[in-house]
Amino acid sequence: MALVGKWTKTEKIQSETETEIVTVNYPSELPDGHPDFEKAGTTEEIESPIYDTVSTEYDNAYITVHSINSWKFQARGKNETLFNITYRVYESKSDRENDINSHLYQDFVSSQTLDFTSNKNDTEQAYDILKTVGGFEELIND
Repeated sequence: MALVGKWTKTEKIQSETETEIVTVNYPSELPDGHPDFEKAGTTEEIESPIYDTVSTEYDNAYITVHSINSWKFQARGKNETLFNITYRVYESKSDRENDINSHLYQDFVSSQTLDFTSNKNDTEQAYDILKTVGGFEELIND
């Protein structure tokens, strides 16, 4: 199983030359030990880098779920299970078939839940979750 079609990779790239002045208002009630405790109730202007959005489109992308990792913890008085889904993006299906390590990009979607009452297995659900991520909207199941 995989996703195929148009994938748009979007990145925020920090400008090497441009910055902007940003006004920061610090709340008057900051807890002891907060890194900005000394600035409580003040306003400060700081210089901040400007980020540009760069998008690259891949028309024949081939995306696979590389791994699904889970962990258990207790929250709201009950046991919870969350999942990270690691995926790989290949320029095409043939690139993946020729060399499994030839991916253009690898990343993950964190802290997802799976429905254990679903008729779909964890991998099928992972692909459904990936299709909701920005840039993945035009992909279809292979």
